[in-house]
Amino acid sequence: MTAFLDAYQRMLETGEIELDRDQSRAVEALESLSADLSAERHGLFASLRSRGAPCGVYLWGSVGRGKSMLMDLFCHTVSITPKRRLHFHAFMEEVHAELNAQQDGEHDGDTMRGIAAALSERARLLCLDELEIIDMTDAVIVGRLFEALTAEGVVIVITSNDAPDDLYRDGPNRDAFLPFISLLKQHMHVVEIGGTLDRRNDAVRIDKAYFCPINDDTAAQFDAAWDRVREGRSEAPVDIVTHGRVVRFPRAVGNSVRVTFGEACAGRLSADDHNALAARFDRVFLDGVPRLSAEHRDEARRLVTLIDALYEARVRLVVLAEVPPEQLFADPAQNDHQRTVSRLKEMRGDAWPPMGDKGE
Repeated sequence: MTAFLDAYQRMLETGEIELDRDQSRAVEALESLSADLSAERHGLFASLRSRGAPCGVYLWGSVGRGKSMLMDLFCHTVSITPKRRLHFHAFMEEVHAELNAQQDGEHDGDTMRGIAAALSERARLLCLDELEIIDMTDAVIVGRLFEALTAEGVVIVITSNDAPDDLYRDGPNRDAFLPFISLLKQHMHVVEIGGTLDRRNDAVRIDKAYFCPINDDTAAQFDAAWDRVREGRSEAPVDIVTHGRVVRFPRAVGNSVRVTFGEACAGRLSADDHNALAARFDRVFLDGVPRLSAEHRDEARRLVTLIDALYEARVRLVVLAEVPPEQLFADPAQNDHQRTVSRLKEMRGDAWPPMGDKGE
C-alpha cells in the first residue's frame, strides 16, 4: 500500500471524507501512479516509461467532485521530489514570463524545449489544477510545452472540468490544438469522476464568514469581525511589488487585510496582483461584493481570479455581499462561475482552510 492510499483510507476511517464510488477509478489511477513513482527509487520506473505505460493522470468531472482534493492528497503523499502543485492559470503565467524573457519571444520547438528543461529542474512531478484553455495563444503554447515536458520525463497530474476532447471546443484554429489532445490521451490515464453531488459542500457548516445582504446589520457584523481580528491594533498600509509595480493595500493589520470589491475587482489589479495578495496575507476581508450583471464582465472575471488565488493559497476569507454566492453571477452556469460559487461556499464554512494549511 502506498502512502497515498494509506492517507485516503485514514480519511475514510476518521470520517473526514465519505466513501464515494464515483471517485474509485480516480483513486485507483493515482494509487497506480504513486506505486510507479515509488518504484523509481528501485530503478523500475524507467522501464515502465519505456513500455509506454501512462506517465500521468488526467482527472475530469463537474464542479465539486473531489478532483482537487484527490490531487492534493496525491501530491502531498508521493515521495518524488522536487514536486509542484499550482493552479493552471498560475502555471501559464509562469510560462508566459519565461517566454517574455526570451530575446526573440518565439514559441518554436527549441524555445519550448529550453523552457521545459528549466521547469523539469524545478519539478519532476507537476500537479496542475483546473486546466481550461480559453485563449488561442495558450492553445498554441500548451501543446508544444507539454510535449517537451513529457520528453523531459516530467510526470503530470491534471484536473479539469472538461474531458480532453472538449478542451478548447469551438476555439479558433482548433485543428492546431488537436495534437495536444492526442498527447493527453496517449501519455495520461484519463479518468472521469462522475456523479452529481458537490462534495466540497459536504463538510461545510454555514459560518459567519459570508454576510449578506448588505444592510446596517450585516455591515455592523462585518465591521465587528474585522475589529476582532484587529485586536485593538491600528490599520496601516502595506505595499506589495509585482513585476516592478507597487500595489498598496491601505487597511492591513499583521497578516490580515481589508479590501473593497472596487479595490480588488473593479480597478487595475491583475491575476498576478491577486496571487501576490494571497501570498502575503493569511486572512482577507472583502467588502461590498455586488450582484454582477452581464455588463460587469470584467469585474466578474477579476472576482474569479481573486477567489482562485485565495483558494489555492488556503487564505481565510470574510465577505460582505449583496446576495448569496449562487446569485452573484449573471451566468451561473459558466464553468469558472460555478467553480467560484462552490469555492465561496466552501471557504465560508468552519472547515476552511483544511487542517494544517495556511490560516491555521
